[in-house]
Amino acid sequence: VLGLAFVSCSEDLVYDKIASGEPVITDFSPKSGKIGTEVTITGEFLQKIDTVYIGGTMGEVKYRISPQQVVVRILPGNKTGKILISGSNGEVETVENFTMEYTVPALTSFPSAAKTNAEIYIEGNNLDAVLNVYFGTTKGEIITQGEKDMIVKVPFFQDDKVDIIFDYNTETGVKQTGTTGKPFELDRPTPVISDSPVEG
Repeated sequence: VLGLAFVSCSEDLVYDKIASGEPVITDFSPKSGKIGTEVTITGEFLQKIDTVYIGGTMGEVKYRISPQQVVVRILPGNKTGKILISGSNGEVETVENFTMEYTVPALTSFPSAAKTNAEIYIEGNNLDAVLNVYFGTTKGEIITQGEKDMIVKVPFFQDDKVDIIFDYNTETGVKQTGTTGKPFELDRPTPVISDSPVEG
């Protein structure tokens, strides 16, 4: 009985060692895509992968399907470059580059005014490519973000009216696009002037 128990334990140790080898990448697909693209990576010992970098910036590990397959998602900050994945059992990088297909965000609908800290709904195209949103020169906070819409918290700014500006990535670096003509303003509270006489 002791001999059988020892053999079983040894087999478990051998299996654990095999199952926890350093990750290996044999292929990935597709080789190119835009923000939101899900890339399937195939190889060995991928079950412990929890971090991915695409072109030197962090992406998202979406699914760990099996020790031979993991799915990662392209995020707004990612760039053309190699895919590096890592976990508690090591890290590995692709031989080939993943090629980013850069898109330019565009606004189609937004409110003309809102209070400070209000969350406004913006519609447009390729809004998932937006890195930052500015009201004039003041940065707002992105609450939720998709390809066709986003919700942004309005910051306080001093100017009467401002443009809404987006930062987005291109092959040559970060660029900006947005509205013209300063169509957005803060809904500021109107001072209340009392007609009552001041007692002295």
